[in-house]
Amino acid sequence: MAGLARSVAAAILLLSMTTFGFAANKVIIILDASGSMWAQIDGKPKLEIARESLRTVLQSVPGDDEIGFMAYGHRQKGSCADIELIVPPQA
Repeated sequence: MAGLARSVAAAILLLSMTTFGFAANKVIIILDASGSMWAQIDGKPKLEIARESLRTVLQSVPGDDEIGFMAYGHRQKGSCADIELIVPPQA
């Protein structure tokens, strides 16, 4: 749990650092949607924790930042090649 919390905190910190007066930034958010993300922390699947964290982070992203979304492990069980760019970076 501590590792996931640190990862989420790092993601929030990195996204918040993109707002200091620069032109639009390009960011790709990558979601681990593999089977291991269904393991639970305090009775809640890691995937749901990641989704909730993502919702929180996205609310603070400046409108001119170009955000993309990539996921892996969401279509083929156990496949390391199951990587998909779902949304290319766009404002």
